[in-house]
Amino acid sequence: MFSIRINCLAYWSALNAHGLTEQFPNKVFIQTPKPKRNKTVFGTSYKFVIAATSKITGILTQGQGNIKYWITDIEKTIVDCFDLPEHSGGYAELIRAFNRTKLTSDKMITYCMAIDNFAATKRMGFLSELLEKKGLTAFIRYAK
Repeated sequence: MFSIRINCLAYWSALNAHGLTEQFPNKVFIQTPKPKRNKTVFGTSYKFVIAATSKITGILTQGQGNIKYWITDIEKTIVDCFDLPEHSGGYAELIRAFNRTKLTSDKMITYCMAIDNFAATKRMGFLSELLEKKGLTAFIRYAK
């Protein structure tokens, strides 16, 4: 389990890192439990998005050696983007990413419970059914 102090790559930046969008965000989106000022370092802008500690879950470690970083896993990235779509590049790009990836019901349910956003859960459930996503039957039932 990770400490709640973790700052991780999330939202649109994580969509791009996971190969779920061809659009490259003009900022690096970092999910953090504590308020931090947005920064620009060597011409790269960093947007810190405050999330409740209960929402900080589903984090993977990527990279190796001295170049390790934390990033939300695919399901958590999708759930976070539906929770705060203003950090995802827009609904059109988010729906394409949702359609492209293989998702698991268990993780989707766990992360939806963590974000506690009824509207976002309903949207993802509707899309799962509309796009006939395989393996999401339990998630669709949960969303209903």
